[in-house]
Amino acid sequence: MKKILIFSLLLLQNTSLFAQDDLLEEIVAVVEENVILRSDLDRAVNNVVQQLKVRGTQIPPKSILDKQVLERLIEQELQIQKADQAGIRISEAEIDTALSRVAAQNELSLQQMQMAIENDGINFADFRNDMRKEIKAEKIRNGLANQNVKVSENEIDLFLADNEMSESEVRLGHILIAVGAQADTKRVEAAKKKVNEIYQKLEQGADFSELAIKNSAGQKALEGGDLGWRVSNELPTLFADQLKAMKVGEYTHPVRSASGFHIIKLTDIREQTAKLITQYHARHIVISNSELVTPSQGMEII
Repeated sequence: MKKILIFSLLLLQNTSLFAQDDLLEEIVAVVEENVILRSDLDRAVNNVVQQLKVRGTQIPPKSILDKQVLERLIEQELQIQKADQAGIRISEAEIDTALSRVAAQNELSLQQMQMAIENDGINFADFRNDMRKEIKAEKIRNGLANQNVKVSENEIDLFLADNEMSESEVRLGHILIAVGAQADTKRVEAAKKKVNEIYQKLEQGADFSELAIKNSAGQKALEGGDLGWRVSNELPTLFADQLKAMKVGEYTHPVRSASGFHIIKLTDIREQTAKLITQYHARHIVISNSELVTPSQGMEII
């Protein structure tokens, strides 16, 4: 059972481990054997605020943002510890590749992205280290740690036979109100009430991204619930069937799954003119999608 202690205010005493110039660092959470410091939380919150400003998304109240970011830091720390135990190491080349991909997605060179990040008041060395942590945590979330996923030629042929080379991709938004399959009636009803309230706010014109940031327990909550581009057959049947009848901009009624109540928004659709079948792209043959469960449930699956 994971050991997590969260403090509203705790100053270390009688220790020099976190002391610097006789100043004691505030601890906001203890995760197993490691701690999350107030400075870690403040830096992460600042990074999220900068990202939200770039997207033009309204910034939620500090109390809500602190809570969401702290939950993400705790989950990430648990995943990193599990990755360390598994002996996972992230090379500098992997970080360079990830940074180049992010730069390309923003139509910038790596140097231009570095300047933009630093102009936003973010130390690029910290950004690079955060990228290392995220890659390591992502490997655990995707179940790719310590295993070499191999897809046979026969499996690829069968995959291609079932999927046309030209097919549409969908970009989705996701809000998850988490409640386990074994939760008691009181917790289920509370979660159901909350997701229905969120749905009503959407019906009244509230912004989906802002509601995701404030309320979702999904892994992409701080990105406004944006799951990115997906091929429909990579999605659970529960959602794929509903998407067939939806138009861009529409969202589902709350849907119950083993991980909780979901609201899915169809943000955009595009035609995929070619599909490159590689070990990575075909991984859903042997590994199920993980973003529609909570980070904790993802840890339990592994």
